[in-house]
Amino acid sequence: MHGGHALAVTRQADRDLIHCHSGCKPEAVLSKLGMAFADLEHGGEPQPGPVPEWAQQPYVKPGKPRPYAYKDEGGELLYTVFRHEPKAFKQQAADGSWTIKDVRRVLYRLPAVLAAVAEGRTIHLAEGEKAADALHASGVMSTCNSGGSAGWRDELADPLKGAAEVIVWQDRDDAGAKWAAAVTESLKARGVPHRVVQSRTEAPADDAWDHLAAGWSTEQAVPVERVADAVERLLSELLDSSGLDGIPSPEPLISGWLTLDTLCRINGEPGAGKSFTALDWAGHVGTGARWNGHAVTQGPVVYLVAEGARGFKKRVRAWEQHHRRRMANVYFLPRPVQVMGDEWGTFRELCTRVRPVLIVVDTQSRVTVGVEENSNTDMGRVVERMEALRADTGACVLLAHHTPKGGEGGRGAGAITGAINTEFMASKKRNGSTVVTLENTKEKDEAEGSKLRFAMQVIELDPQPGADPFETETSVVLVPEERAEAPAAEVDLSLPEGLSAKEKLRTLLVRVWGNGGVFTKAEAQGLAVRDTRAVARPTFHAKWKELVGEGFIRAELSESGRELSRFRVDTTSDG
Repeated sequence: MHGGHALAVTRQADRDLIHCHSGCKPEAVLSKLGMAFADLEHGGEPQPGPVPEWAQQPYVKPGKPRPYAYKDEGGELLYTVFRHEPKAFKQQAADGSWTIKDVRRVLYRLPAVLAAVAEGRTIHLAEGEKAADALHASGVMSTCNSGGSAGWRDELADPLKGAAEVIVWQDRDDAGAKWAAAVTESLKARGVPHRVVQSRTEAPADDAWDHLAAGWSTEQAVPVERVADAVERLLSELLDSSGLDGIPSPEPLISGWLTLDTLCRINGEPGAGKSFTALDWAGHVGTGARWNGHAVTQGPVVYLVAEGARGFKKRVRAWEQHHRRRMANVYFLPRPVQVMGDEWGTFRELCTRVRPVLIVVDTQSRVTVGVEENSNTDMGRVVERMEALRADTGACVLLAHHTPKGGEGGRGAGAITGAINTEFMASKKRNGSTVVTLENTKEKDEAEGSKLRFAMQVIELDPQPGADPFETETSVVLVPEERAEAPAAEVDLSLPEGLSAKEKLRTLLVRVWGNGGVFTKAEAQGLAVRDTRAVARPTFHAKWKELVGEGFIRAELSESGRELSRFRVDTTSDG
């Protein structure tokens, strides 16, 4: 190529465009760069390049037949085929006679084919000379047999032994399919690697010429799988009882609850705790900590936060404060990616790079916008894409989904329910209870029915730099019910008359947590302001500060001596 700045490249949504201001043909530029038009595509539907120059000229001119010379291994002419316009063929032997009945048949351009095979190159095999010439003009080594679809002979495959691969171009008609079947049988018998392709153009009898003349590259040919080949492939996949031992056993992600390389779902009404459960699982998998006594396989987690992203940070911070560790190894994407959209392929590629062991999609409805939830056909397509994500990564793919109001199980069509390996139900009574029941309601390969109960424990978040010290933020975490604090309702919360606001707060704290209990400022505020209405909200913060200053309320300390956001009361204080 020439010097200077003559080459312009424009990036579009589906491909790159190139233009040489010095007048070079695009195919010449790509050839110099060792590229093809297919290399310019980067998403969307494949697009053809410009029509090649050779396709813009008449292939055969009336009155001037086009000759095809067939030569033996040493380059000696055996016979010539002449193509006339309108389409007709005549064959002439090397001795000048117009018959080749007793002449040995060979491949078109045999000496060049033998040289390419010796170098271990790929050979493109077409049904006729015109298609072979088009392939040759595109820059690949090509050949064909004489006589068209009826002219294939088994011995013509002998010179192809040793080729890296033979790409068989099947014409788009019945005769082309029969020819390709005969060719592949010959190649298979000789152990020659091969595959069958056809033109992207779909008119009857279209071949490699039509494909290339339309601007498509050889790399963009349409693969063809013969029925016999498909049967052979399936036969090779059949297993007897002993062969089943070679299938890997299920690998637990969270022992007894989640399994690697499966599609799972947790269902629940809004506020039932399904997202808190999914986040708790993610945090334990990312950090490798045991989950409620169950062993965990540690690894990266990708969490698709498709709804409620603004409040999600508080949930993560609450989990970290409660468990006294960062939620390491968990990566959040704080927006939805539509399963049926073009970006889903990008998300799959992202996951293959991160190589997570757990992928959480929260929630199913927010990533299937526009999909008819009650249609088995539509949801079947969603399942297909979810399964592709699972197959790509080997991860446990966990969906969070809503239940019908007052109902059980996941909302919508049953197609996705049937495909799911494990399904859970998160539920909470509608009487103000903070107890979440998590139950395994479906398990394909194990016994189902495991059940755990959790309490939603309020966590007062550590204040952020520059935040108002009198404005507190809270979130909740799930803790096993047996480890949760006893509810305040079990304690006598009646107060004698005449107490000041500070004395009311002191009395309530002693009655509920005076036996060594641990609490947060948010829990104390809920008790004094909301549950008993003993102290007004504006007053609470001031009286809390006074009791802290008097030493009655003391913060717990970390191992490094840092004050935590958990407190105890000191009944020996003089305040």
